[in-house]
Amino acid sequence: MPNTFSQLIPLPDGSLSGYIALSDRSEYFVKVNAEKKLFTCDKHLQKKIDSYPDIRNGLFNAAIGNAQVIDKLTSFLEQSIVAVTSFDRKQNTRYIKEIAKLPSDIVKSIDKKFQLITLQYTDISGRTHFISLDLSLPNVTYLTSLPEPFTPPTNAFEDAYKSFTMVVDKYQDFWNVLDGIDSDTWVIEPSVGTRDIPQRRIVIAEGVSLIINIDPLQPNTLPRCSFLGSPDTVHNLQILLDENSSKWDSGVSIADNLSFILQVELPRKGDDSGGTDEQAACCICYEYKIDTEIPEVFCVQCTQNYHKSCLNEWFKSLPNVRHCFGTNFGECPYCSKAMHIQGT
Repeated sequence: MPNTFSQLIPLPDGSLSGYIALSDRSEYFVKVNAEKKLFTCDKHLQKKIDSYPDIRNGLFNAAIGNAQVIDKLTSFLEQSIVAVTSFDRKQNTRYIKEIAKLPSDIVKSIDKKFQLITLQYTDISGRTHFISLDLSLPNVTYLTSLPEPFTPPTNAFEDAYKSFTMVVDKYQDFWNVLDGIDSDTWVIEPSVGTRDIPQRRIVIAEGVSLIINIDPLQPNTLPRCSFLGSPDTVHNLQILLDENSSKWDSGVSIADNLSFILQVELPRKGDDSGGTDEQAACCICYEYKIDTEIPEVFCVQCTQNYHKSCLNEWFKSLPNVRHCFGTNFGECPYCSKAMHIQGT
């Protein structure tokens, strides 16, 4: 063990202050006053001590001096180093045995620190799904792209993987529907299709989009729908949806159902009828998403779309802006058409 007291000096107030050095070459700042039962340390040591509240309470449980307090603290820290090292060694040995039981072709990667293992599974449609096992904590945690929380029946890797494949197979219809939407429509959000998000925002026509929320367990049924666009257009589309929802055919794709019910031809990515990516962005900041906010205010004349926050800031810059009962009245930045928006 290093000389614990070589970097500690006595202070005029009766304290002992400086650095303690441990066998793993770590060093921590401490200041102790046994007579006044005062103890301070750096944030890194504090984090260790906070995990063991009895340690701080036990430092001054007897009439001892500064040197004895430092010695007790150092002894505890050295024991914790041995315990953690022993624990890691035992855990890694168990994990290696667990991995050896798995077929080699399902192990996609193991990180250098042996804290994250990623396994893969190819379903009957050729889609590859991944499950990552986080080994950095005493209890293994599982990271997946499933539309539901995943908890295996046991922590055995074989059982966890088998359970994962069964859940993936359960959602085959859901994956098929998502793939169909991503290929048959113009998806604005999410920008990259992910299998754990049952929501898609698709282009209906220029300046109009639709957010659909699919039920993963009943993916072919009519999804929850929310239109974004100019008030008049949204109103007309909502009427069509309400009037024709009974005609929804679960044996037909969502794209075909929507086209029939809304009486529109849904554009695909790159179609001229749907506009461009730039038209989906806010025409003030030229960004699509700001934190969690997306453009959802549309001008009824030019159909340009804006973030609420951007449009409010624009209105505030106008000399003729009016405020009434929490609503701001101004002009469209693009065509000068009168607009109003709830103030922020």
